[in-house]
Amino acid sequence: MKKTWLLILTLFYLFYTILGQLFTCPRPWVIERENCFYFQYSPLKVDEAKSVCEENGGFLISVHHNEYEYISKQLKLKSESSQVWLTGGFMDGGLYWHDGSKIENLDNFDEKSKKRNLLDDDIVVLKTFGGIWKLSLLPNNGQEFSFICRVRVTDAYMILKEERDFSYGSESGLTEERGPNFIQQPVDQIVDSEFKPEKIIMHCVATGIPSPKYSWFKLKLVGSVEILEEIDLVRKDKLAIIGGNLVISKPAENEDSGQYTCKVTNKLGSIYSQTATLSFTSLVDFPNSPSATVNFDEYASATLACSTQQYSGRLLYAWYKQNFRNFVKSKFKPYIFISRNGYLYFQSISKDDEGDYVCVVTSVNPAATISASGGKISREIPIRVNSGSAQRADPQFFEGFPRSFPKVPLQGNDVYVECLARGTDVLTYSWRRQDGQALPKSAQLQDHNRVLFFKSITISDSGIYICSVSREQGIGKTTTFSLNVDTKPFFTVPVQSQHIDKGNSFTWLCIADGLPPPEVEWIKNGKVIKNGDNPRIKVDKSLLTLNNIEDDDAGMYQCAAKNEHGKVYSSGQLRVISLAPTFRKSHLRPTMYTALRGNITLPCKPEAAPSPTKTWYFNNRVITNSLNKRVLKNGNLVLTKVTKAEQGTYKCVAENALGVAETSGELSVVKETVLSHFPSVTTVRVNRTVLLECETSHSPVLDVQYDWYQNGRKIDFIDVYYIGSIVISRKDPYFFRGTGTRKGSLVIRNAQLFHSGRYKCVGRTTSDLVSHEATLTVKGPPSPPAGITALEDDIGKKSAKVQFFPGNSNGEPIREYVVEAIVMRKIGSGIFRAESNFTVVGVFDESSLKTIAINGEVATYEATIEDLSPFTTYKFRVRAINSIGRSKPSEESKIITTKADRPSANPTNVGGGGGKVGELRITWTPVPYDKLHGEKAGYVVYWRKKDTIDWEERIAGNEATSYFSYTVGSKNFYMPYEVKVRSKNVVGLGPPTNHTLIYSAADLPPAMPSEVRPYQWNATALLVEWVSVNDTRKNVRGKLGGYRINYWRTNIDTEEEGQHMLASGNIEKALVIGLYPNVMYSVSLQVFNGAGFGPKTNPIFQRTLRKAPMNMPTEVTILGVKDGGVSLNWRGVSTGQSEEPLQGYMVKVWRLGETLYEAAEYDSERRTHIILEDLPTDREYYIRVYGYSRGGQGTMSSPATQIHLTNDCNRIIKVPYKRYVYKCSSARYLTSSILSVISMLVLLEILV
Repeated sequence: MKKTWLLILTLFYLFYTILGQLFTCPRPWVIERENCFYFQYSPLKVDEAKSVCEENGGFLISVHHNEYEYISKQLKLKSESSQVWLTGGFMDGGLYWHDGSKIENLDNFDEKSKKRNLLDDDIVVLKTFGGIWKLSLLPNNGQEFSFICRVRVTDAYMILKEERDFSYGSESGLTEERGPNFIQQPVDQIVDSEFKPEKIIMHCVATGIPSPKYSWFKLKLVGSVEILEEIDLVRKDKLAIIGGNLVISKPAENEDSGQYTCKVTNKLGSIYSQTATLSFTSLVDFPNSPSATVNFDEYASATLACSTQQYSGRLLYAWYKQNFRNFVKSKFKPYIFISRNGYLYFQSISKDDEGDYVCVVTSVNPAATISASGGKISREIPIRVNSGSAQRADPQFFEGFPRSFPKVPLQGNDVYVECLARGTDVLTYSWRRQDGQALPKSAQLQDHNRVLFFKSITISDSGIYICSVSREQGIGKTTTFSLNVDTKPFFTVPVQSQHIDKGNSFTWLCIADGLPPPEVEWIKNGKVIKNGDNPRIKVDKSLLTLNNIEDDDAGMYQCAAKNEHGKVYSSGQLRVISLAPTFRKSHLRPTMYTALRGNITLPCKPEAAPSPTKTWYFNNRVITNSLNKRVLKNGNLVLTKVTKAEQGTYKCVAENALGVAETSGELSVVKETVLSHFPSVTTVRVNRTVLLECETSHSPVLDVQYDWYQNGRKIDFIDVYYIGSIVISRKDPYFFRGTGTRKGSLVIRNAQLFHSGRYKCVGRTTSDLVSHEATLTVKGPPSPPAGITALEDDIGKKSAKVQFFPGNSNGEPIREYVVEAIVMRKIGSGIFRAESNFTVVGVFDESSLKTIAINGEVATYEATIEDLSPFTTYKFRVRAINSIGRSKPSEESKIITTKADRPSANPTNVGGGGGKVGELRITWTPVPYDKLHGEKAGYVVYWRKKDTIDWEERIAGNEATSYFSYTVGSKNFYMPYEVKVRSKNVVGLGPPTNHTLIYSAADLPPAMPSEVRPYQWNATALLVEWVSVNDTRKNVRGKLGGYRINYWRTNIDTEEEGQHMLASGNIEKALVIGLYPNVMYSVSLQVFNGAGFGPKTNPIFQRTLRKAPMNMPTEVTILGVKDGGVSLNWRGVSTGQSEEPLQGYMVKVWRLGETLYEAAEYDSERRTHIILEDLPTDREYYIRVYGYSRGGQGTMSSPATQIHLTNDCNRIIKVPYKRYVYKCSSARYLTSSILSVISMLVLLEILV
């Protein structure tokens, strides 16, 4: 019994689960659960809108609670097209919906409507209030609204508007002509400028009937206006269109970078592809001169910068210390952090961190279709850490953190949000959302929780994130970061092809979204549509309305959406149809049967444009509606409780202005069961829904059971079986039974190619059975071609031939075959690795293919592929294309290698210099393997002294060689030479190349600077001046790098224990910092070049000044605000014997949000008060004071004083306790009496 009930409940659940899935709604109606909805954008009056819905078997929508969420969601997508939508709510002694239900719950109404007195002519609409859709009451004053109809899915057959496609109006069911449609569009490409490719291919493949022609355009800026300029193909050596693809030979940044789009055209119209950007980029070399020593105080935070790279794409930075075997890894040193902008951060630096650091940058660029390998390495950056006393410091966030990479994230990007603080001890980080929601599932914490990583970020990940940091038993800090995710434009409601009657009106809808919100424009056959160009056509943002459509309105239409991140198109074809009625595809059967007392529906479905009038005749008499005969609004005739009197000839006549057509058949009334509707030969496109009819006419006292068979196998709609005591049920994902009057029909959802075949319907009663079968054909993209073979006997330097067997066309003729190739690289004996992705190398229609026939039928196609690279290994595959789509790729061919040829490229970045004295060193970037085109590849190096004639040459190494050295003698130090490098292989040399000027290796400089003079600067710095050397080859013996300043503490350190700094360029002074106060220093200088350092000058002595004021000013007080100035007072400082005498005081003032380094300074000289004038009001400021002397800047007052300037009273905030005190312009002193008056205000402002 338990199992029986469980089975019944399971079947009951499944029945109601699939009830709403059995039928689809004809476009543009959309299905949701058991209903079809229709959104009418063109506004009508209330009664007219009501009639449209009722004519289609439904009502104006009733927005019940369970439908409110769905309707609101749909309207959010469509809100740009209309802000008010009519519903089926009306006033009739109370509020009712048109389906008869009363409106009692007003929760979803706006507040004004809830309080409004009801009027007899009130109607209910949906309006948007701040982006939220609410029901609202309005008086019916004859105004027009957009509106929504609802029809139950089981009554969808009553919808008048038929679903049309490209077969509508054609005799064969196949449209012989079709507008262009893209199957491959160009994409962004990035070219690394270090590697100059021979060519770049921008892909564009489209289908159409007839086959489309291709043209390419480049975006050009004329003033502030962007225009599309057609690419001139006069220079055949530079630009060519091959199979629709744009081939750019020898691309150069100055003439080829920019945005491109492809335009395809046939006789039915033109469309543009999405825009694709071709950009050039490269990594910039680090400066070649030695880096100056960077000094830090021990236990302080530290930042080390890597050279800025203006590179299009993602970069990876790494640092190593001393040598490349000692890379800096934050995994093992959590106080170190490498940001994604290359900066190296030390939370708190120590003596152990001293050393020479090197920055390494490499490109990681998925969009780079042509890129150079490797990266760039900086010169050593010496870090020296001055000893200091250990002290604990609570965390403070580094300036600029948190921050995201990329700075403006786009949906789909991988995004890193970094948070970093300075401070001592181990710092602990955590993240949370400000709105209290959990972190997104795509978010991951990395690098000791300092990085919040989002994999393929989405718009929903936008929000305010809080980063918290704390140290054990210390004060924690929090900061917020607003993460805003932008998106390229995308379509929520794309354009659909339309098939409209001539003379009708039609509104096309296209809704695009994106961040920032995109701008939308409409285009016909490549030309922007503007209001005023045609009085019958109106553009209203996302709506395009065509009134009284004419033949010349036919064509290809596009909706273009553009924001700062790109431009996308949605395309559709408009067919304007004028057609006399015809029943070629849907005539009545010559003989029809129905059972006595049974029911039958006779269809009348002609194709016609404009829509025809339909009249039914019985034995040549016009049929009018009666008790058992009813003509539906869609033209079908329904007969119920049929008697012998209904036996006879039935005829439907369809008529429009272009003609008349009729269809007729004999109806016989029999006592036995008969099939009144049965399956017929049917064709459907893949992934569509198809209905195979099966309906019996039988005695009403008998029950009927329907079974369906596919190719002789019975279809099981629901499979129920047991596992122990558990009932398991599984429904077929494709096959469903009909309901209601169509309960015998078979519905196939998302029909696949394997559903093609013979289908039989069997209707059974207790007394007899009837059956009928018919063929279903599912059309779809072609099946993949088979047996692809690359012909090894027909391989050229740049060409190859492939043969393949055509696949099944799957109901639509194959129009083109696309051959794709992938480059393979040999990495071992018989082992190859793919070097790229498959790309299109040829597009062929039947006329451009060689056919090999057997018994008069095509057995094999042969295609000749041009424009390949010599001595390159390829694999090929083929796709077939018909009007529905393209096939999956065929199996890959075996590998073939094209014949060798001379190299097509020479090395890049030819340069040189350096090495040992007397050596000429020539360097270059090797040619990529696929440009060498042959075996025994290498290079020929040429050189000669400048202003001489004869060249010397040598063969240098193999394909991977990147330098060559030759001894020219020590007397030829730093001499100019002209050099050039050509590639070579077994066939010959690469193309001619220009020469480059380089210098042989430098020698050590013999010259010394003169008149070295160190001057006192402050307590920790000396200014060193000198007379520079004459920068001649004799004096410097190379390129002058600059001067090395050596310094050490006299009588304390030896010269070898001293330090040094490098001053680049031929300068005559430099500031040496990081010294000890009141200490005698010895200073000497050396000239340096690329070879090293010259002789030292004799040491000169100088003492640093005594310390700056060590004490800080205290009791910094705001006395008041008067005449636009802030009066400030503080307690001064005194200096001791180890300090320089006090010279005065400096006040630093900076705004909230700025850093201390951006502060303005006010000098009060030796006074301990000052009036800060001309500070803008309605701002918050920080203030700190310090004393200064010849020894430098003293200790600043701490903590900072914070003041909020307003037009009246001003808040003075005592940091860090956040005690708020108010002072007004009339107040000068804060007395206890004033405190008592404003004590309540102070208490309200206290922050814990």
